[in-house]
Amino acid sequence: MAHWLDKCFAPPLYTNMTERGDRLVEEVLELLQSKGYDPTRIPTLIEYVWNRPVGDPPQEVGGVMATLAAYCSVAGLDMEADGWAELERITRPDVMAKIRAKQEAKNKLRFGSPLPGNPAA
Repeated sequence: MAHWLDKCFAPPLYTNMTERGDRLVEEVLELLQSKGYDPTRIPTLIEYVWNRPVGDPPQEVGGVMATLAAYCSVAGLDMEADGWAELERITRPDVMAKIRAKQEAKNKLRFGSPLPGNPAA
């Protein structure tokens, strides 16, 4: 994964925890949107989480993975196959070029914003 990150992003971006967090949240939201999740539920969940004690990162990673696996099971998705397919897709040179262009556009327009660049990329 580090090799792919290095090919697509400047090190200050792929090593930036805030940027990686923004992209993680973005992908989760896109998955939920694709399955019809009601976005009005999100602010309540944000308030709930941020009013609780901070968790232990390794345990939280496990929780993310277990919850994603359960969600995929209920949603009729194959987490492993879909994950490998996406990794294969994003390592294609044409897709990597689109990702780089999207990141460059974002940097020019909104550096430091949680919003990605051109959503069509």
